[in-house]
Amino acid sequence: MRATEPSVIPLKRQYLFEFDHSGKLVCTNEHARDFLTDLKLVNPDWTCLRDTVKHRFGDLPTCINETETISDIISHVAVHNVLSTLPNIALVQAVSENAPFPVWQSNKAGKIEWSNAFYKSLARRTDRKDAPLFEITPTQDFEKNAQRISLKDPAHNRTHWFDVTRQSFEDGHLYFATDVHAVVNAETAQRNFVQTLAKTFAHLATGLAIFDRNRQLVLFNPSLFDLTELRPEFLTARPNLFSFFDQLRDNQIMPEQKNYAS
Repeated sequence: MRATEPSVIPLKRQYLFEFDHSGKLVCTNEHARDFLTDLKLVNPDWTCLRDTVKHRFGDLPTCINETETISDIISHVAVHNVLSTLPNIALVQAVSENAPFPVWQSNKAGKIEWSNAFYKSLARRTDRKDAPLFEITPTQDFEKNAQRISLKDPAHNRTHWFDVTRQSFEDGHLYFATDVHAVVNAETAQRNFVQTLAKTFAHLATGLAIFDRNRQLVLFNPSLFDLTELRPEFLTARPNLFSFFDQLRDNQIMPEQKNYAS
C-alpha cells in the first residue's frame, strides 16, 4: 500500500482494518469489529489502536505512512486478543505464594520442587526443614479423596491436623493442605461426650435409646436388651426410629399401632 492511498491491513485472514492516509479508520470486517469491542474501542484511529496494543507489539510504526506495509507486523494482534483473557501471571504467583495454607509441588520422584510461604513457615515451626512436611501414604483414590494427616509441633506442644489433596501437574503433583484442627477437636469432643454418656447410662435399670436429628439410633444402654429383647446386631446397625418401633411391635413389646402421628 502507499501512504497516499487507503491502507488495508489483513489480520490472519479474519481481521480487516482499513485506514486512510491520515490514519483514520474507514472500514472493518465483522471479526475486526468484535476485536475492537473486546478492547472497548469505538472507531479508533491508527494512533489509538497502536497505543492500545503496543505493549505487546512494540515495533508498530508511529504513523500509518511511515512504511509501505504493516500487515506482517500486526498479523499477530489476534493473539493479543486471546492472551488478554488469560489470568495475570503475577497475580497467580502472588495468590499461590501468600495463600493462608500450605501449597507445594513435587516432581515424579516425589522430591519437592516448590513450596509457598506458609509451607516454609510451618516447616520451620515443626523442625522439618530438611524433610517432607507431610508423611503421605500413596493411595489409589488420593486424587479424589483428601488424606487426613497429623503434624507434631514440638515448639508449641500441639498437633496440627490437615486434609491434604493432590492434583496431577506436568510430570509431578500439586498438593494443597487445609487446616482441619477445629474439626478434629470437635469430633474428639463429641466422641468423648458419647463415651461419657454411655458409661453413665450403662448401669441404669431403665432401657435407654437416643436418636439423632435424622432419627437414627446413636446410643443405647445394656438394659435395653433385657427389657425389649431386641437383638444386639439390630441395635448396633443404627436403625431409624420407625424401624425401632416396628421391631418392638414384632416382639410384642409395644401395642399394635401403625399411626405414628398418634
